[in-house]
Amino acid sequence: ASDAALKTFSDDRDFLVDKMTALYNTGKIVETDSMARDLIRLDSNLGYPYMFKGLILDRSGNKLLAIRDYERFLKLSPDAPDAPEIRKRLNTLVLESKPDSN
Repeated sequence: ASDAALKTFSDDRDFLVDKMTALYNTGKIVETDSMARDLIRLDSNLGYPYMFKGLILDRSGNKLLAIRDYERFLKLSPDAPDAPEIRKRLNTLVLESKPDSN
């Protein structure tokens, strides 16, 4: 389904990001991940696919890869409405990933 959407709406990046958001918000994680990958292939300068990949990786416990994708999202979309929340989560993950200094 995401392939058809990409072909039909490939010039409307906002529509595709909205569709990906809807997929994620309805718990369709596999579809969200697939669409994020498709969007990155279509335009690697879109920030939101990286945010969703980070959220999915974070949920699955893959914190280091989540950090990478969150950082990419924030680099590409520093002023996005979701940026403050993602920045906060990223900071938490970075602190948790550091070895204890004791």
